[in-house]
Amino acid sequence: MPSKSIGDLSWIGRREDIRKVKAAGKRLASNHFGVWACKQAGRELPRASVGVITGRGFENAVSRNAAKRRGKSCAMDLRELFEPGWAYLIECKPGVQEEEYKELVKELEKGLKALSNWVKEERR
Repeated sequence: MPSKSIGDLSWIGRREDIRKVKAAGKRLASNHFGVWACKQAGRELPRASVGVITGRGFENAVSRNAAKRRGKSCAMDLRELFEPGWAYLIECKPGVQEEEYKELVKELEKGLKALSNWVKEERR
């Protein structure tokens, strides 16, 4: 599933892999992010896989790409919250590119912690 790995995370980039996570994952939404999490099929991987996408409503490619960069940066700051062997998809909503970075990190952290409680329950 993962295409590239940087540090503790593997990055999901292929369209079919993104669709699999969206279809099979549990979703949590917040003001600026939608986050899906699902168990990676097949073998047990030593790291988590993360994909960052953008939703509809961005004015242009510049703002869409800025939102993706901020989403990836937030994911890297919070990489210890991603469970190995699980795939995560982070959807950035319009406004991410203009919001205070510290607030984005707090919001994503809150969502990932809620999902991590669900992941721990699924392991049982």
